[in-house]
Amino acid sequence: MNPELRELIAELRADLEADQPATLVWAQIDEGAPAEQIPAGLPQSVRELLETTDGARRASSG
Repeated sequence: MNPELRELIAELRADLEADQPATLVWAQIDEGAPAEQIPAGLPQSVRELLETTDGARRASSG
């Protein structure tokens, strides 16, 4: 994972949070997982992605 992708994910996370009322969660890019919770056998690129974001979800209201 390169620094530009890390920055893009952080910007997307911030934009999604800023554009939505607190009562409506329609999309969320999770924070990164703690390093000690990421399995050691994963490729380095996957570990870096999980350190940046540990998932994304989309939910609708109503």
